[in-house]
Amino acid sequence: MKVLRFLPVAFFAAAIFSSCSKSENPDLSIIQAESVIPGSYKMHFYSDETGADNPFVGYTFKFNAGGILLVDDGTTEYNGLWTIENAVNSDTYDQEVQISISGTDDLDKLSNVWYVFEVTDVSMFLEGTGIDNKAQFIKF
Repeated sequence: MKVLRFLPVAFFAAAIFSSCSKSENPDLSIIQAESVIPGSYKMHFYSDETGADNPFVGYTFKFNAGGILLVDDGTTEYNGLWTIENAVNSDTYDQEVQISISGTDDLDKLSNVWYVFEVTDVSMFLEGTGIDNKAQFIKF
């Protein structure tokens, strides 16, 4: 009788774990990521080692095809570059995004190599090489 009670639990657990398979959310290749990333984003979340609030509230980030990055803070537009490639110095991450932009102290903080935690058709979540450096962009 105990076996019959256990079977539904085992079936339910198996169904849950099999629904989270990696094949349903495959890693993007560099070529796929280059076609998914371009678009306009808002910075949803930003953190760095200083613990300061997100300095990019109100900014628009346009990651254009061909590696062109345009950042608008509401009054000034800044030009930069971005690339995505295979991660070189990480055992944890497969890809990295290089952002090159300047014009303000805050933008200088973004100008760096960022490891790709996740890229989807609606968001990009990056982790920096420093302590607590994280940036989450949401496409609009």
